[in-house]
Amino acid sequence: MLVFKKLLSSFLVFVLMSVILSLQGFVVLPFSNVNMIYHLEKDSSVKIFTDSQGNNYSICTIVVESPLENKPNSEIYIAKYSKDFSKEIFQKNIGGSGNEYLIDSTILNGKIFICGSTRSPDFPTTKDSLFSTLSGLDDGFFLILNLEGEILYSSLFGGALMDMCTSISPTEKGIINIAGTTWSNDLPVTENAFQKRLYGITDAFCFQYNMNENRLDYSTYIGGSKEEFSGDLCIVGDRAIFYGRTSSYDLPVTENAYNKSFNGGKWDLFIVVLNKDGLPEYSSYFGGSRNDFAKAMAYSKNGRLYLTGRTYSSNFPITPNAFQLSLKGLTDGFIVVFDCNKKTFEYSSFFGGEKTEFPEQIICIDDKPIIVGRTFSNAGFPTTENAINKDFQGGWSDGFILKLNIENCKLDYSSFVGGNDRDSVDDIYWNSKERNLYISGRTMSSSISVNPIEHLITNDSYGSWDGFFMKYLLPVD
Repeated sequence: MLVFKKLLSSFLVFVLMSVILSLQGFVVLPFSNVNMIYHLEKDSSVKIFTDSQGNNYSICTIVVESPLENKPNSEIYIAKYSKDFSKEIFQKNIGGSGNEYLIDSTILNGKIFICGSTRSPDFPTTKDSLFSTLSGLDDGFFLILNLEGEILYSSLFGGALMDMCTSISPTEKGIINIAGTTWSNDLPVTENAFQKRLYGITDAFCFQYNMNENRLDYSTYIGGSKEEFSGDLCIVGDRAIFYGRTSSYDLPVTENAYNKSFNGGKWDLFIVVLNKDGLPEYSSYFGGSRNDFAKAMAYSKNGRLYLTGRTYSSNFPITPNAFQLSLKGLTDGFIVVFDCNKKTFEYSSFFGGEKTEFPEQIICIDDKPIIVGRTFSNAGFPTTENAINKDFQGGWSDGFILKLNIENCKLDYSSFVGGNDRDSVDDIYWNSKERNLYISGRTMSSSISVNPIEHLITNDSYGSWDGFFMKYLLPVD
């Protein structure tokens, strides 16, 4: 009888909390045997991609809370939808007893590749993992899933302090390149490493994992005496190219660098090209006299690398044929084009309005870059006549999507994406087979200007953010 009373009491507490939380904007979802409360982690982007059969996937970081315990923790959330989004095929959480944070994900040849950071000593790793034991406070992780969300391979990567894997780029030959940021002086590096120890407070790192032989081809630090934080990475031939931000005056640069010296402010951009052995064949600073932040990178078949981010620098290096020659707001977005073959910067431009822009992602369609992000500029942000929304939609911020024609130095398309409150477009995916464009992000708006296919997860803890993703009718031909 005592046990029954305890169970009844627990059930009544759960029901009461469910009612209260639903009134506050939470969604209670039956993901497991015990109902938990799920909401979008406040800084998490919602990433999307499509497989070769046309099925759609969304992936993000969620916060999981038990109505009976005050111990929220974050996990990786992945969901699979049918081609027309009419059916949810599965939804799964990945994580351990601590916190997990998704940073990057992609799909290739029927496999899903994910990386991020974890604090879980029981993070799920596979028997053939390179590293199965949590080494520090946070370790980076990388894992491979099949299209049903089952883990095929999972490994940690880190040292005694904090580490995170920030970008993952697989190849069809079974090679995975990963970039990240570390505070640890004991990362697993290889004998052929360009830099074998931590030089600053934080350094970037890059390693190449050989799936066929289950080993590291190379692993190296990259950094100076202060701080480096890595960003995206892509593979061009047998070279790994990645960028980040640095506050170091002694970052190792090559003779062919665009900038051999730190340009000023707290942060400069850097870009590094590693050869097949993990040795730098190009390394350079890039930026102006104030703070500069890169956010995303895309590679096109014409050998160009497109880099986007935001800058406070009025003297950020801009080419004479730039779409926007001067800084308009507190910060503006930028786009930089790097020729991977010549290892030269061939184009650079500002874009933005009278306040602040936060570019989030960039892709290339037919060698034309498309950028999505978030803007606070309710005046001065450039839009085109064919835009779905020419005007700022309201609230503190709107999402945006723009397509730049670099050859003609003009915008082919630019539009706000949003509703009556805060909005951000965080990711963009192009299904080249069906020529469909998808965008995803976060919104606090009760309705946004392009009807979302699906609202994902509400989050009242940080002001009722919803995740969303949608098909976007952008002219791409």
